Amino acid sequence: AAQFIGDGVRPRGTAFALNMSSGEMIVTFDATVRLTSVLPAQLALLASSAGPAVALTGASTVASTGNGPVVMILIATADLNAIKLANIGRNASSVWLACTSQFAASMAGQPVEVRESGISALTVGDFAVDVVAPVLQSFDISMNASTLTLHFSEPVRAASVIISGLTVQSASSSGSPGAVVYMLTSVTRVLGSDSATIVLALGDADANEIKRLARLATSLGTSYLSVLDGAFMDLQGSNVLVGIPASAALQASTFVDDAVAPVLMHFDADANEPGYL
Repeated sequence: AAQFIGDGVRPRGTAFALNMSSGEMIVTFDATVRLTSVLPAQLALLASSAGPAVALTGASTVASTGNGPVVMILIATADLNAIKLANIGRNASSVWLACTSQFAASMAGQPVEVRESGISALTVGDFAVDVVAPVLQSFDISMNASTLTLHFSEPVRAASVIISGLTVQSASSSGSPGAVVYMLTSVTRVLGSDSATIVLALGDADANEIKRLARLATSLGTSYLSVLDGAFMDLQGSNVLVGIPASAALQASTFVDDAVAPVLMHFDADANEPGYL
């Protein structure tokens, strides 16, 4: 049980635990803190005892149900993604905790002691590495801009994308009568860096071939995507995407039609051809 702390003594954070898969974080104090005083946005996670740090936002919530020396925080998805992008929490040695005095208060209203980056940041105790594979949740296609914008459940490594693992389909099942499919090639490239949103710039050869296939990606109803297992990898480096089969492809969330007029780039003439002037 927590010891009695006098009105003039501030509670001190003594330990914390973190699960990178679920986003659950438990902070332990040497005294009871009031549940209604807890403000997750006054916490920051660091890659080392002196930073860099990512502060939680108001989207992260308190999961505890009463006053006590132990506080559970549920880190919001957006905050957890920011933490992963900052290389925090890849392992137990790369995650530390800092907090302001406004993070919580004792039952008597005394603010908690500050845990400061570079001075008194708290190293993690119990730690669980991220073991959850990324999920492709949705995608947008613009034939006007020649882009596919992919939205994942967590950040993925841009350098690990296997372009040939993606196939554009005209129907949810490639086996449907009249279905048209096209597997992307290496001329398509990733724009930007690691992110939960990956933009693919269709290479000219891929974009032109998709446009040539008249029934493919001409509307929302003819824009689907299937993905091979392992085509994307999360930042942990050990969790790869479970594919989306060609028999149950993902339909685009938005579609932008091609509105760019063709341009004559060059032409050839042969003076030996009949009719040449």
